[in-house]
Amino acid sequence: MIEKTKSSPFRWILKGELSFIHWKKSKRALYMTRIFLFLISYGLIVVTVSHMILYFNYLSLGYSWQRILLFIIQTPDFMLFVMAVILLIMTVAFRAPSQTPFF
Repeated sequence: MIEKTKSSPFRWILKGELSFIHWKKSKRALYMTRIFLFLISYGLIVVTVSHMILYFNYLSLGYSWQRILLFIIQTPDFMLFVMAVILLIMTVAFRAPSQTPFF
């Protein structure tokens, strides 16, 4: 059993300094999660918009703009695009804890 003496190497745990280290790591995890969500949503937006642009090739086959846009709205790509845009806005717009560049 660890004694609570001044010479104990685990003195910093007993004082509660571990909570500061844990807080710092959780703050970093929050930033990494935000960066990850940003990159995922941005990648989904790029892929789905490129698919939507490819659907405009149906104009050369004689389809009307109305019919093509209706088709694009009904595809799963469009729903994925909407969800990715919402995720991107949430990732960028919601505030995160402040962090100085020196920590």
